Amino acid sequence: TVVKKMVDDSILYLSGEKEIGNAWKAVFPSTLTAKSKIAIKINILNNRNPMPHPFSVMAITKGLQQMEIDGTKFPAANITIYDMNNRNSMNGSGYTDARFPGIALVKDSAKVYGDGALNNRSYAKSLNEADFLINVFSPRGHRQGSNFTIGFKSHYGTYSNPSGLHGSK
Repeated sequence: TVVKKMVDDSILYLSGEKEIGNAWKAVFPSTLTAKSKIAIKINILNNRNPMPHPFSVMAITKGLQQMEIDGTKFPAANITIYDMNNRNSMNGSGYTDARFPGIALVKDSAKVYGDGALNNRSYAKSLNEADFLINVFSPRGHRQGSNFTIGFKSHYGTYSNPSGLHGSK
């Protein structure tokens, strides 16, 4: 309840909207439809390191499902939560079917799609099939010398050979 309120309050503040569904809808471009596919990237590499808590991601998915588009609520079936390079199961990390009913929880596989992404590096099927991506922040340090990671670092588990991305352009 507390985490959901924090996420809801944040999206309301960010968007300036008064209702959760409208707030989530406001952060997407006008190309969003009730048939759009939204991928949510989590990073659950190590149980001992902080990872996106399932309750925060639950708040996001519940908010997305409150979006109304042309009189239709956004369907859970159009949301995928994925990770590719995890050493832990989604279930073991708290990402269970019971907590995310109707949402695809995917231990993904990589493929080269020929679209030029990172010089045609293979990447997650869920990302390729998505119209939109929510990259969930992973509050953890990094053994390469940084103390805090955000943004692209959370894509460990989107691209193949993620270690090869260090120092790459």
